[in-house]
Amino acid sequence: MDFRLSISPVSRALVADKIQAFGTQALVVRADVSTPEGAAKLVKETLAGFETDTIDILGTLVSNSSIPNVDNAVLNCTDNQYLVNNAGAGIGMGTMISDLTPDQVQKAFAINNFGTLYAIQAATAHMPRGDRIVNIGTAATRMTNVRGAALYGASKAAQEHLTTILGPTKGIAVNTIVPGPTMTAARESDWFPAGKLRDEILKKFAIQGKLDRFLADVANVADAVLLVVSDHARWIIGQFISPSGGMVT
Repeated sequence: MDFRLSISPVSRALVADKIQAFGTQALVVRADVSTPEGAAKLVKETLAGFETDTIDILGTLVSNSSIPNVDNAVLNCTDNQYLVNNAGAGIGMGTMISDLTPDQVQKAFAINNFGTLYAIQAATAHMPRGDRIVNIGTAATRMTNVRGAALYGASKAAQEHLTTILGPTKGIAVNTIVPGPTMTAARESDWFPAGKLRDEILKKFAIQGKLDRFLADVANVADAVLLVVSDHARWIIGQFISPSGGMVT
């Protein structure tokens, strides 16, 4: 698991323990995937820790998955390996386009887009044709009525384009999971400041949801990831799959 510096050692240990409780292996690596050096460190130390030189879904598992409070996770589970790009940051959420600063724009794209690109560059050197990569996107890229989410949506939309272009060029099945609003361990205020604008957006979400609730559980997103890395999804490539309760169609 590649983690943010702000995550406490206790939280990191709890996440690793949860992973291992499923009979899998977990390795915690301190790295910043918003830089090429950090992404390379993540892959290098993961391969060394699991004593392998290949990320191969037909062999052993390496994942970078949708676990609360973890940016990029690298897991070893039950004879399968794949990459899940989950790093994301809501930098600039609640801020109108005219008020965004250059620093906010640079940081948002560095984490939400460049992090995915650098992780893919570092990992694909160790992945054979037919392997799997899953990018975690966001329904914000398809919700034009969500004011204050332009920077987040734009940076994630750039990430989505990697899904459409990488599969044919590398021979790797790349798909994007597009979650709607999801309840995670992060505080709401960490992603979108409290106030009238957030209240307005939550009301829109409630109207758009087609089920009895509009907030997904983390498990709803994780199940979608498991679907696209399973053998049942071997013919699903370059697609956008949205566990959003019908909010994104």
